Amino acid sequence: MKNQFLKIIPILLKSPLFKNLGAEEIPLFLESVNGSVKKYGKGEAVLHSGQFTENLGFVVSGRVQVENMDFWGNRSILDSISQGMVFAETYALMPDMPLFVDVTSCESSEILFMNMELALKSRFSSVIMQNLLEISLRKNLVLSQRIFCTSPRTIRGK
Repeated sequence: MKNQFLKIIPILLKSPLFKNLGAEEIPLFLESVNGSVKKYGKGEAVLHSGQFTENLGFVVSGRVQVENMDFWGNRSILDSISQGMVFAETYALMPDMPLFVDVTSCESSEILFMNMELALKSRFSSVIMQNLLEISLRKNLVLSQRIFCTSPRTIRGK
């Protein structure tokens, strides 16, 4: 078992991604998905728009932002991902789809990357996929609420 996983297990146990996995199973899962922890400084790019990835990102410490840059260079912050949350799960499960967004570290951060193609083949796949589905459904509800709040065309409607 890699030492880098031992220190982060308490954080992982609190995450919805690892719900229904025990402390002894998490390191086995991380090894089966080529889990690796990388450090990023403030303002450093984690993922770039147009890039392809098969890795899901999990914020071990710090915070990252999901951003979109338009044609004129205007930046829109779409989401803020803090400790214990995941990002790029859609792209990791659809690795032939290029990212539409950038992911940037807002502060010193540690990110755990996990290969989702390997996760689908692991003995933990059903638990992880069920947890990912729940996470994605919750994100979908939040996005729907945002759309409902921003879609009215008049001030009165908003």
